[in-house]
Amino acid sequence: LSLGLIGTNSYGTQENTWGYRFIEKSPLDANKFTNTADLGIGYSHSFGNLNINAQILNGEGYKSEQSDNNMATYLRVMYGESQLNKNDGYNVGFVMTSLEGDQGDINLVGLFGGWASNKLRLGLEYNQYETDVTETLMSLYANYSISETLDVFVRNDMTEIVASVEDSDVTTSWIGVVCNPSKGLYISPNVAIQDDENNYRLTFMF
Repeated sequence: LSLGLIGTNSYGTQENTWGYRFIEKSPLDANKFTNTADLGIGYSHSFGNLNINAQILNGEGYKSEQSDNNMATYLRVMYGESQLNKNDGYNVGFVMTSLEGDQGDINLVGLFGGWASNKLRLGLEYNQYETDVTETLMSLYANYSISETLDVFVRNDMTEIVASVEDSDVTTSWIGVVCNPSKGLYISPNVAIQDDENNYRLTFMF
């Protein structure tokens, strides 16, 4: 049981499967489909490999003041291993978020899955986010450990927006390597590709 300012349950498992938040946030977080944390109450329970996590939260997120009396409901159901960046195994699950606000309704439905074994880690997400427009987001990512200190990764996000004025779609990809030369230090030469524009980066985490 959690009470107070708590992290939302929408993308924690997927973020572990992706594994590289210091390079880019996980798809739901990067596209602002959900709040990172909020004030409210949550309950999580495991039935063997099945975990159910439900939350009732303010809905505005931890960076904004409460603007109305409407509450947001969050639900995550997952089967399998939640930390594939540390352990071998697999997971499948779905997330749902619903908020009936004075400024419009917000609904999120997402499916996810991940697998890790033999130095290879794979993840897949499909999310549909509805406000006054409908956005769909599909993300694929893969990581392979060449050695104990060197990984290679690739990720591809495909976002489609269906609006009354004009539809649009954006594809963004990340490709790179992650080097861990000493404990706690990570160095990643990587490139972000969007609409045929390449953004070459050198990213560090300590």
